[in-house]
Amino acid sequence: MEENETIAALSTGKGNAALAIIRISGNKAFEILSKCLNPSKQFLSSVPKGINLYKFYNKESQKIIDEVTAIKYVSPKSFTGEDMVEIICHGGEIVIDEIVSCLLKEGISLAEKGEFSKRAFLNGKMDLIKAEAIDQIIQCKSRKQHGVALEVYQGSGDRKIFKWKEEIKSIIINCEASIEFPEEDDIIGKGKKYLSKLKDIYQDIKNELKNREKIKAIESGISIPIVGIANAGKSTLFNKIIGFERVLVHHEEGTTRDAVSEEVIIGGERIRVIDTAGLSETKIQVEKMGIKKTWEEINSGNGIIWVTPANREIVDKEKEMLERIKKEKIIGIISKKDLNDGEKKGKTLEEMKIPYIIVTLINNDEKEKIILFIKEYVEKLLNENEIENGIICTKRQEEIIIRIMNKIKNVFKKTDVLGEEIISHELRLILKDLAEYVGETTNEDILDEIFNQFCIGK
Repeated sequence: MEENETIAALSTGKGNAALAIIRISGNKAFEILSKCLNPSKQFLSSVPKGINLYKFYNKESQKIIDEVTAIKYVSPKSFTGEDMVEIICHGGEIVIDEIVSCLLKEGISLAEKGEFSKRAFLNGKMDLIKAEAIDQIIQCKSRKQHGVALEVYQGSGDRKIFKWKEEIKSIIINCEASIEFPEEDDIIGKGKKYLSKLKDIYQDIKNELKNREKIKAIESGISIPIVGIANAGKSTLFNKIIGFERVLVHHEEGTTRDAVSEEVIIGGERIRVIDTAGLSETKIQVEKMGIKKTWEEINSGNGIIWVTPANREIVDKEKEMLERIKKEKIIGIISKKDLNDGEKKGKTLEEMKIPYIIVTLINNDEKEKIILFIKEYVEKLLNENEIENGIICTKRQEEIIIRIMNKIKNVFKKTDVLGEEIISHELRLILKDLAEYVGETTNEDILDEIFNQFCIGK
């Protein structure tokens, strides 16, 4: 995209909706849009951030495309720092396409991915970590991930990076004082004690990376396979959770031979629920493949819903699963209450300290009970992980923080052999890494790679 080129894009989701927002940014935004609006003079003379009603015309056909409202933002008081307009139109795909087409014919270019946020960054409206936080707020699939991104957007990342930079600068000052004034009384005997501050930064970074690992585990949503023996009611439960008949249900064993998943929102969290092949002994190759897939889902899942029928004893395959998996990951749903009250099996689960409910899965009245049970389980999983709102949102940020941690570790390893000049040099490299983290020294290619991950219109 050339400098100062005026751009436009749909900023709301594609598909029919009540309303849509089309953004325009650039030094010709007002001039070009006014050619498509009636009354055009009213738009050009309208007060910034005021909202007014206009007719949007196709200049070629002289036909009205839609009645729209337009909000004008005058540089530098806009998201991008440039002259900007937000057109609010009806959300039909034909309306949106017609408006964007007219704007393109008038000389506006279609925005690239993340182009608005990139211009905001280049025009000093935000630093790089705030821009990345915007993308994470849009893309996040869990409330905890959203909490991290929102805190970073509101400045938690900037505050911590500034704190680290100031502390490292202080260490450099002390380090270089040892070089310049080695005979001074207040320097003699201190040795390299000033590096104790660096240990605090190192521990802080370790905590951030540890928390990042926990966040990454739920970034794509919480994954929970439904497991158990064949014909326990797993597929019935799966259909009940997602709200429609996604998989076949039959009284014969072996209906499900592969892992089938759907995403649902339970208690505000995005859950990937997986129906799996029943755990059993079999000589049939395709069933063996399905059971292998079940074990893969068990091992990779954030938790496990174990469906076990009330009218049967716990079998060897279930015992094998219970031996291999941490009990904290498991909740039990004792099915087929209509065939047995399930109290005996319930006592067994109590002894294993596995939370459970006893239900009849074919009874639609029990859906609310099941969903509430899973919701409480998901909340427990998240609380037990003790995930805090850290400052690392993206892979780029994580890689820089790891690089900094390794440099600090290297300083500690060689403290006794490194001179103050080399330590000072290493610390200055860390300052450069921190500058890269917030985007002060990032090159154009890396910026393109970062913003190309954004959605169009943001």
